[in-house]
Amino acid sequence: MSGFVKSHLKIPMKDRIFKISKIIRWACPVSLVLAPIAGMSVDVFTDNFDDGNDDEWTHFGLESIGLPPPSYEFPDDVWGGKAYRIATPAPPVPDAGPGRAFTYLEQHVLSDFLIEADVLDWDNDIDQAFGFLLRAENIGLGQTTGYVVNYDPQQESGGRGQFQINRVVGEASDETIAAGDITLQPGEDYRMVAAGIGADLYAAIYSLKNLTDPIVVISSSDDAFSSGVFGFFNFSRVDAEDYTNSELGRADSTFDNFRLSDDPFEAIEPFLGFFVYAGLPSIPGQPDIFFKSPHNLDSYIDAESGLFISVLATEGNPLNTGSAKLILNGRDVSSGLDVTEDQGAYNFEFDGLQPNTVYHAYAEVSAENGQTSSVEWTFDTFEESFLGSDEVVVIEAEDYNYEGGQYQNDPPVSGFTFDGVQVRGFGEGYLDLIGVPGVDYFDYSDQTGGGVAPEYRLDDNVGTQIGSVEIEPGIFINDWIRGKYLVEGLEEYQVRRTEGGEWLNYTRDFPEGEYQVYLRAASRAQQSVLLDRVMGSAALENQATESIGQFNLPNDGLKNWYRYTPLVDENGNPITVSLSGTETVRLTMGGEREDRTQYTTVLNFLAFIPAEAGPAYELYAAESLGGDFAPDTTAVLDSEAGTFTVSLDGAEKYFRVMGSAATRIESIRVEEGMLILEFVNE
Repeated sequence: MSGFVKSHLKIPMKDRIFKISKIIRWACPVSLVLAPIAGMSVDVFTDNFDDGNDDEWTHFGLESIGLPPPSYEFPDDVWGGKAYRIATPAPPVPDAGPGRAFTYLEQHVLSDFLIEADVLDWDNDIDQAFGFLLRAENIGLGQTTGYVVNYDPQQESGGRGQFQINRVVGEASDETIAAGDITLQPGEDYRMVAAGIGADLYAAIYSLKNLTDPIVVISSSDDAFSSGVFGFFNFSRVDAEDYTNSELGRADSTFDNFRLSDDPFEAIEPFLGFFVYAGLPSIPGQPDIFFKSPHNLDSYIDAESGLFISVLATEGNPLNTGSAKLILNGRDVSSGLDVTEDQGAYNFEFDGLQPNTVYHAYAEVSAENGQTSSVEWTFDTFEESFLGSDEVVVIEAEDYNYEGGQYQNDPPVSGFTFDGVQVRGFGEGYLDLIGVPGVDYFDYSDQTGGGVAPEYRLDDNVGTQIGSVEIEPGIFINDWIRGKYLVEGLEEYQVRRTEGGEWLNYTRDFPEGEYQVYLRAASRAQQSVLLDRVMGSAALENQATESIGQFNLPNDGLKNWYRYTPLVDENGNPITVSLSGTETVRLTMGGEREDRTQYTTVLNFLAFIPAEAGPAYELYAAESLGGDFAPDTTAVLDSEAGTFTVSLDGAEKYFRVMGSAATRIESIRVEEGMLILEFVNE
C-alpha cells in the first residue's frame, strides 16, 4: 500500500501571476474583505476540546484490524483549555501498511465547506503528513476516497516541508493537485484553513501571530468528489521497510479550535477566485483584528498613507479603545493612534510612519472584560525614487562580476520579456555575461543554472531566474516589481539554488561615506549570508577577503516572502560600513553545505544606504544565550533615558540592545511589575 503524498505531480509553468495575497491587496478594496461578523454564517460544528473528550468524533485506523490503536489525548493548550493530540504508533506488522489515523464527523456530510483549526504542535523530525480530511466517503482500509489538505514537515531532506492538496483513492494519494514549498517553524502556532466551492478547492496557512495575511495559499479545481465527511488525519510517509520502525514509522500532531461551516463565502470571493479569509481569534470573545495595512512584508509602501487596523468587538464585549497599543521598532507610539467606529468595526489609524524605513510592528487591542488580541508583522516604506537616487547604491544579486573582475557601474536593466523579446544585453547590462568560476563566483554545480535552465546568466553555473516558482500547479510568483523593470516589460531577476559556501563578487564605485546595508531576499530556512570585502585584485583566483558583517535571514516559511534584512555583526548588532571609490564586495552563503539550507534562499538585491546621524536602538530577545535572537516588538524604548521597558512574563530570557552605535546593557531593575533595562553607548 502506498502512502499519502509520496508522489509529486510536475506540471509545466503556465500562468505567471503575483503572490495571491499581494493580488488581494491591489484588487480588493476593504469592503471585499469578508470579515466574520456574528450572524453572517452558520457553523455546522465547532470543538475547542476544552471538555477533554471527542465524543462526537468517529475514529478509524489500524485498530479496525486488531492492531494497536492511535491515542487521542487532550493536553493543555496555550489559552488555558485543552487541545487534541493524535499520536499514531507504527504498526507491528508491515502488511498493514503505514501507521495512520482518521478522526471525523460522520454526522455532517457537506458539499461546499469552510474548515479551520489551529496546529499547535507536531513532531518535526519524523516523516509524516497531517491535516484535514475533506469530502471523504467509504472510509475503510484500502477504500477511503476524498481529499486531504496536509503539511509534510519532511517532504525533502533537511526538514524542508510542503503544504498540499491531495486527491485520495483507495486510502492512498491518487494525485497531488496543489502544493506549496513551505517550512513551518517548530514551536510556533499556526492556523490551517481550507474551503471548497464546487470543484474549486483552496487551502491556506496563517501564523497565529498574524491572522490577517496568509503565509501560503494553494488552490486547484477537481471534480472527483463533490461531498462527504470532514475531520483530521495523520499518516506516516516512510517507505515500506520502515513501516514497523517504532520511532520512524509513527505520526504525531496536535490540533485545537476546530470549526466546520457550510459557508465557504467567508473565505472565497467566487467571482475573483481570491482567498480573503479573515481569521477568528482562538478564544471566543476575543476582539478580532481582521484587517491591517500595510500588510506583512509589504514593500514600497508610501509612508504618508499611514498605518490602518480594523477590529471587530464580540457582541456584548465592547472594545476598550483607550488601551490599544501600537509599538513600532520598540517605540510605543500608541498616543498617535486615531480611533473611529464604523458599523461595529473599530478603525485605528497612525499617520507617523517615516519614509525609507524597515518596521517591526506590534499592535494590541483589549475588550472591556480584559481579553486581548494582538498581531505582529514587518513592512517597509522604502521609496523607489530613494532607492534609485545617486546617494543609494543598489546592486542586483544577478549582476555579479564577469570576465574575471569586469563590472558595470549602475548598469541598465536587461533581460527577456514574457513574449521572449530581448531587452539590451550584448554588454549593455549583465544579461548573458559570462563569469569566471573561482574568480567572479563559486558554485558547487558543474551545470549551467545550477542544474536547471538559467534565465539571465545563461552560460554560468549560478542559478538565475525570474522570481520563485513555489506554488504548483503552474503559478509564477515574484517579489514586488520595481518601476525600472515594469517600464521595460521585465520581471525581477534573482539568484536561486544557493548552497552554503557559494559566493558572488560585486564591484562598484561607491561615493565616500558610511552605509547601512540591507539584503533583499526570501528564505524558508534560517541562514546567514556573509558580506566580505575583497582585498586586492578581483581578477585573480584565491582572493583574500575581509569580513564586513552578515545578514541573518529568518525562516519566513516560503521563498516568496521577501524582506529587507539588515547587516549586523557576529553578535547581531546592526552595523555600518565605510566605502569609498571602486570596491569589490562578496556575498557568501553561510553555514555548511547541507540539506537544511540547500535551495532555500532567493537573493534579489543589495541596498547600500547612507547611514543617518545618531544611533537607533532595538531590543532583541532569545530563550537561551546561544538561541536565535529576534526583535522584542513589545519592548518600549525611551531613547532619552536610554531604557527599554519589558513586561515580566515568567519566562527565562536573554536580551541584546542593537544600535548603529556599540551599546551595552548597564543595569536591570524591576519597577511596578515591569523589567527596566538601562543601556549606554560604549
